[in-house]
This record gives sequence, structure tokens and C-alpha cells, in this order.
Amino acid sequence: MRLRFTKENMYTAAGFVRDSFLADRTDFVAVAPDEFGADFVADLQARHQAIQGTTGGALRTGPGPR
Repeated sequence: MRLRFTKENMYTAAGFVRDSFLADRTDFVAVAPDEFGADFVADLQARHQAIQGTTGGALRTGPGPR
């Protein structure tokens, strides 16, 4: 399955993927410990931060400024 996102939603979508992985990390590591070790998490976090602010107005979730 291939997921497609608009440029504007990439940061938010990547955040959902990251959060899902972190919530179920134990399951991922149990299946493929060499693929999903500490380096994977650090790289995932770094890549997510790298796209922050480059997507031209990422979709925001949750309460915003009032």
C-alpha cells in the first residue's frame, strides 16, 4: 500500500507515523531488531524535524492559539 500526502500535510502525516511507531515500538523491534534499533528512532526524529517548516503551512491538529 502506498500512501500519498500533499506537501502541506507531510509534516503532520510524518508525525502520525512517528507517533504510531513509538507507541508500538516493542512490536516492531520484536519482528526486526536490526531494522528498528536506536539508530532508527534517532533518524526518524531527525527527519521529522528536518521537514518542519518546509512544507508551506502544515496541517495543524489539536488546539491552536487563541
